[in-house]
Order: sequence, then structure tokens, then C-alpha cells
Amino acid sequence: MTNKNYQKKDKKKNSLYSDELPPRGDAWKKHEFFLPEPKTLAIVIMVSVLTLLVAFFGERGAKYLTSVLSPIPQHAPFNGTTYPVKQAPNWVKLTESERKANFSALPADKLISVPAYNPTRLVIPNTTLKWNDANDDAIRNEKITYPVPYLGTYKLDGVEGAGSHPAVDIKVPEGTPVYAIANGTVIKAENSSGGFGNHIVLQHNDFPSLDDENVKTTLFSSYNHLSSISVKINDVVTKGQLIGFSGSTGTATTPHLHFQIDNSNSAWHPYWPFTGAEQRAAGYSFFDAINNGLGRGNAVANTVNPMKYVQKYFSDQMIVASANPELTVALANVVDEYERLTFVVQVAGGEKFTEGDEVKFVIQAFDEKGNLVSKPVFTDEVKLSLLNGNGNLNNSVLSAANFKAGISSTVAVSGAKVGKEKLLVRFRDREFSSPEFEMVAKRPVPAGFFVLPAQVSLETGKATDVVIRAVDLNGNKITDFDLLESPALSATNGVGDLSASALTFGNFSNGEASVNFTAKTAGTSEIIVNYHGQEFKSPAITVTETVPTVPTDAQVQDSGSSMIVAPENQQSAAPEIVVPSQIVVPETLAVTSETPTPAAPDTSVQPAVTLPFTDVLANNPHFAALTALKSKRLVAGYPDGTFKPDNPVTRAEAIAFILRGINQSVREKLNLIFPDVSAQAWYAKYVSTAFELGFVKGYPDGKFRPDATVNLAEFFTMLFVGAKVDIDPQITVALPEGITATDWFAPYFQEAIKKNILEVKDNKVEPGKPLTRGDIADILYKVMQVEGVK
Repeated sequence: MTNKNYQKKDKKKNSLYSDELPPRGDAWKKHEFFLPEPKTLAIVIMVSVLTLLVAFFGERGAKYLTSVLSPIPQHAPFNGTTYPVKQAPNWVKLTESERKANFSALPADKLISVPAYNPTRLVIPNTTLKWNDANDDAIRNEKITYPVPYLGTYKLDGVEGAGSHPAVDIKVPEGTPVYAIANGTVIKAENSSGGFGNHIVLQHNDFPSLDDENVKTTLFSSYNHLSSISVKINDVVTKGQLIGFSGSTGTATTPHLHFQIDNSNSAWHPYWPFTGAEQRAAGYSFFDAINNGLGRGNAVANTVNPMKYVQKYFSDQMIVASANPELTVALANVVDEYERLTFVVQVAGGEKFTEGDEVKFVIQAFDEKGNLVSKPVFTDEVKLSLLNGNGNLNNSVLSAANFKAGISSTVAVSGAKVGKEKLLVRFRDREFSSPEFEMVAKRPVPAGFFVLPAQVSLETGKATDVVIRAVDLNGNKITDFDLLESPALSATNGVGDLSASALTFGNFSNGEASVNFTAKTAGTSEIIVNYHGQEFKSPAITVTETVPTVPTDAQVQDSGSSMIVAPENQQSAAPEIVVPSQIVVPETLAVTSETPTPAAPDTSVQPAVTLPFTDVLANNPHFAALTALKSKRLVAGYPDGTFKPDNPVTRAEAIAFILRGINQSVREKLNLIFPDVSAQAWYAKYVSTAFELGFVKGYPDGKFRPDATVNLAEFFTMLFVGAKVDIDPQITVALPEGITATDWFAPYFQEAIKKNILEVKDNKVEPGKPLTRGDIADILYKVMQVEGVK
């Protein structure tokens, strides 16, 4: 409560002072009798204010009262700073389970020294970073470790000053040790279930300011969302002292350390730049308030950039306060903490390498307590050797200088032959070993390709399969090989279109890959495979003009009209796409050896092309998908024999498709959540089931909008959530243009890329693209291909 609030009261009744003249006569004596002496008056005012603090603010007021009446203990003078956490995960190397593990459960070889805070690197887009590049992987680690910069936002864009977050969020696993950044005194050690959660505030007296080391000030560092606290109020701590462990208490969606430094202007700690009332008045949610910079000016005035401060005054020298009441300062006793160093050796890039590859190693040094050592001091040599002598080491001796950051990544082996090997590290009387790695023989590369069309005479609008066969110098098919580059495909003269413009190793099964050639205009064409500077051509394909023949009603019925499904009592509604129970979302990208091998084409046979639906001709872009799906009874059309591939797919239809695709039984008992979903609608039971399973939600107005067209982002999200696929929230693959790592749907597109069921053209994707029935069929076809469904 401020003085302004008091001024609103009636001064005549509530103030010790009055603007009125004193009473005359004896009345003045009575008035004077009740007017305290100035010193007494000061005490009365102070006690009154403190009493109000306790009355109005409860425990907080009591703590403040205690701090005023009991000055905090003094700490040792400033002697530099250190990081609040010493180690962080090597995020790009962690497995899915390790990303969720406690700090103590992580293997030592998956931990690195906490990276430097560098805002210029945090803003680098993920899409520009290469994979398996040491520098780019380091940038990824920094972006993950510091997801929210000082005065940043929750958009994960790494931009300082774009929001009003008054701290730096440091992403670390639950249970990561947290240290005092400098000498100080604990003024707050609070266990709380809300806000900052369990948190600690240290007061640092007579410290240099961020802008000028010659200007002394008082600062307050805070460590928030802790899982546990290891200090108590009035404890005097030293730089680098363990004070707690990281967690996700309070308002936190994931384990991290909210690290903040308040300056002497701030009235409370940790300082926050806006109140709940101000947030509500602005019409913001909590996260929107930060993202829109609410109270940014307050944050600038009351806080300093915490990581910038730590890094400006970073020092490894540790000075501690003695027990002397005069707080004399002495250097800590120096012990040989490097007497029994432990080295962890890991192989970079996996366990198997091809003969001729260079194998690189990462060697980390740890002290007896298991801490990664920074700038170790020792004179003994670290000796390196190969267990079986298979290969040439680029360095056989390392020194302390090689471990400035606790890590050496300069050791490599070249010239290793086929076989297994280990790197040995010897230090004093101890020996350490890398995991075993294996060199395997190089696989052959194709000398060329045979290009074999199934048909060499086509009518316009018709299609044929084209087999691409890898062969050796003698023209024999080879099945186990490496590609020097992706073979590029093209068709001459513009007579027809190919279903693919390039091949990868994954397209080959038993030495052969298959593409589709669809004739467009009359003429002749050759299919050309361009590989490593050479061209390999198919026999000429002759295309003649013709008028497509529409199948008769009998042919339509024979081709599977029994699979036509229409919603009950909704003859005019769009049909459902039927998916058998065995089709599930694929878990792997690999095409197994059970994938059907295309038979060698017999050019003497000219089979007739059967249309899957009356409105899907051979030149339709969805022809291949619908032909395959129709033959396996995976899709159905309308009662008139059409499929209408260009019709949009509604949200209701998409849900029906997904529930059938994941073999999820539909609940008959309806739970009508949305006002625009009638119990009589054919899709009511699908929407109700999907809502109970948690993979569909309504719009802010409470409606579901079943007839709204579903887009690509919504569909993949519903598909993976409905199938209960374990989605990695951290983006670890290169995303195509149109998607950024901060988009809410980015993790689902990443999963679709990993599973090879997302079609990407020219490295561009349109997340908001409305899906058609043909698009759904194409996705189902890709799922079927990846799963190897026969």
C-alpha cells in the first residue's frame, strides 16, 4: 500500500498531521499532549507500516518485517561469476527416452559443458542448419538450451527484445545441479506450487554494474522452478556453491531453470513486469502478454540481462569467506582434484563405418565427483592407441591444453581395414576405452541402369510402369549397392509425365525401382536415367491419340461396386473412405525385404488399363494411388461409380477415415459436445469418439464445424494423435519451406517426413492446403507402400 492510497483518506480523521490551525487555549495543551516527539513518531510510523504489511500481506509481510529488523549476514566480496548450471545435455545426440530422463540418469557421454549464451546464434533459423555438421549441431544445442532469451518471447525464435520475458530460460533435465553465480546471501528460499515454483533469491552487495565495472550496486539473482532447494534464508553462499536442483514447479510446462537478475530498482524479487490485472485489461493470456511485450519497459528498468552479466564477469578463481567475524577473504585450499581424472571416450557418427571412412572420437574429462572438468591442470600425458592396431591415429598423445572445455574432439583414425576396433586412452595408472566400432567393406556401385517400360505403345491418357534395374559392368543385376548420387529421371519430347523425377536407394528393392509414365500427347518418348555423368535410355515409347472409353455399368459393378459405402440415411452425403484394420501408421521408413519385387517387364504383352472409377482416367494424378487402393479394397466410390477425387474432405470425413485407419472402434453411446453436431448426423458417433480420445477439439466459439474443409496441418495432427504416435516435440530434421520449428504443427510434419508419407515438392509445403479425396488417397497409398501391404 502506497502513500497515495493513504492520501485518499480523510486527513482530519486519519492523519497525524493536519492542515488546520491548532486549537486555542487549553485545548492546545490537550492536542500537544498527544503529539509524539519526532523520534517517537518515527518509531510509531515504522511499526504501524510493518504491522500493516503483516496484516495485508501475511507471510510475505512477516518475512519483510523480519528482514528489516534483522539485517542479512554479509557475504564475501565480489570475485567474479560462474554459470548457474555447469552441464547440459548434448541435445542433438539424445534418444527419445533420454530427452525425458532425469539428469542423473543421463550417460556421461551425452553431457557437455553448458554452451555460451550468444543471441546472434540463437536467431539462426533451423532450416539453414545442416545435419552432421559440428558447427551447426553446436548451434542447435545452443538454441535448445536457451529457448527463451532475455526480453524474448515464447515463440522460440531466439530474438532478444521481442517480448517482455525478464529472464533467460535454460532448458535442462529435471534434477540438474544449480549453482550460485557469485558470492551472496540467501534472502528467499521458497517452496511454492504456483508462479515461480520452488525458487531461491540471492542478494549480492557492492557488485559491479553490467554497464560499468567501476560503478557498484546491489543485485538480486533468482533461480526458479526448482525441484528442490538446498539452502535456507540468511545462508551465506560462495560462487559455484550447489544451492538446488532444476525442475518444473510452478508455472512451467517443462523442466528448465528460469534464471533472472534484478537490479536495485526492483521492489520485489523475482521481479515481474506486469500484474494479472494489467494482463486481463490488455485482453491477453499469460503467454500472449509476454509475446506482445506487455511491461517491457518495466523489465528493462528493473532487471539486467543475466547471462550477459555472468559471461562479462566470468572467472574460474574461487574465493571463499572465512569463519572470521570480520569476513577476511582467503583463497580456498587447493587440492589435486585432477589426480584421478576419468575419461569417457565415444565414437562420433555411430558404430559402423565403410572401409576408407575417417572415424572421429570425442573424449571428455571428469573429476572424481563426476563433474565435467573445465581447464584441467595436469602435466602427465594422455596416451592413445588402437586395441588391434587397425588404422592410423592422427594423434597419439593429448595434454591438458586439449581439454580447455573438458572435451577433446581432435582425435581421428584413418585407413582402417574391415574389422572391429577400439580406441584406448591411458592416463597415469588407468585405462579407458571407446565403444567397439566396425569397418565394413564398401558395397559396389552400379555401372549403369536398364530402363524397361512395361509397354512401348500407348494411347494418350494411358500409363505404364517403367522398371529401373541396377546392373554391373557385365549387365548383371546387382541387389546390394551404394549410390554415388540420386539417379535423375526425365522423359524426352514432352510426350508424357513421370511419377518421379529422381530415385534414392530406398526406392530400390532387389535391385529394381519402379516409376509410372503417363502419356499426354501423340509422339515418341524415351525415359532417361542420368547418373554420375552418364545417360541410360529406355526403348522408344510410341503414343497415339485416342478417345478414352468409359466403362459400362457392368464393368463398374465388376470392379468392386460392393465396396461403395454411403452414410446411413444420408444418400446425398459424401461417402466414407474405407480402411481395413491392418493398415496402421508406419513406425519405420525402411522398405523391408518383403516388399514385392517388380517382375521383369514382358514387352510382348500389352495388358488393357482398367479404370478404378469412371471419373479417374489414366492421366489423373491420383490414378496410381486409386488403382492400387481399389484393387486392395481400401477405398470406395459413390453409387454412380465415380470417386470425385477433387471434392474437398470435411473435418467429419477426415475423422471417420482416421478412426478406421487406426482400427479404433466407434462408440455407439453419443456424447454430444458440439452444438453444430446433431445426433442424427452420420458422423456424430465419429466426432464423439474422436473427442473422447482427445484428438479433436472445437473452435473458440464452441462449435466443431463438421463441414469445414480439413487442411494438411490439421489432418497430420489428427492422424498422429489419434494413432497415439509418440511425437518428438523437439525439431531434429530439416523442415521444408512453409514450416518453421516454432509452428504448432511442426512436430507432426516432422513425423510425416520421418515416416516418408509427406509429399514435398521443390522443398515447399503448404500446411494450410485444403485436402481433397484424392489427396487422402495419396496419403493412404504412401502409408501402404511404407508398410509393404500386399
